[in-house]
Amino acid sequence: MEKWAVIVAGGSGTRMGADMPKQFMLLNHQPVIIHTIKKFSSCHIVLVLPEAQLSYWHQLARPYRSSLSDLKVVVGGDTRTESVMNGLRQVPDGVLVAIHDGVRPLVSTTLIEQSFLQAQEHGSAIAAIDCTDSLRLDLHPIDRQRVMLMQTPQTFRSELIREAYRQLKEKNSAAGTFTDDAMVFEAAGHTPHFIKGERGNIKITLPVDLRIAQALLGEPQSDRAD
Repeated sequence: MEKWAVIVAGGSGTRMGADMPKQFMLLNHQPVIIHTIKKFSSCHIVLVLPEAQLSYWHQLARPYRSSLSDLKVVVGGDTRTESVMNGLRQVPDGVLVAIHDGVRPLVSTTLIEQSFLQAQEHGSAIAAIDCTDSLRLDLHPIDRQRVMLMQTPQTFRSELIREAYRQLKEKNSAAGTFTDDAMVFEAAGHTPHFIKGERGNIKITLPVDLRIAQALLGEPQSDRAD
């Protein structure tokens, strides 16, 4: 089946303490978002950005035009949920679509390909890793064996995930309460299929994350989760 990717990049850089959105910050001399896009080079790509960032993106992307020929940029919404919906409108039925955070640049092509294979068989493939820290909720301990840490890509048969988002909009559900695509998929009555993610597939949110990403890029990668 044909492969598509919706890459959502709506960060503002506030938590990074930076003067630019985190997806545009440099990692190994290239913007974070360019690293991410290159990992999905085998796909048709829809990049979702805030409208206020479009002009900067077009300027930033000029040196990479030769590798961005199969990429379409669309404007996002006020929430991640709305942004994903805008991206999915560009994706046809009958294909596989991976939805990925623009600030997860270290995802391996192995995980991406595995997610497509599993989604083709099961309808979805949701990357997640086990929790290794002790947990408490309102000061009460939680059994960490019952907890998974969600990642992206979250990959689906396109008609299933788009219909799930259509139902969400039709019900006028509070978009902000859905923090990933698996939640939207499940709310539509589907059972998500989980696959093993990667410890190195970090989301760059804080300044330390950028330093960790730099360190991981400088070392031979052994990123499959234990």
